[in-house]
Amino acid sequence: MKISDIASEVGYEDSYYFSRMFKRVVGVSPNKY
Repeated sequence: MKISDIASEVGYEDSYYFSRMFKRVVGVSPNKY
């Protein structure tokens, strides 16, 4: 599943912003997760 698809599913229109917030909360980027 693409990051942009996941971001859209959880309500983020900007996948780059989602990736930054994901890394801030989880500690790793969505790609590494």
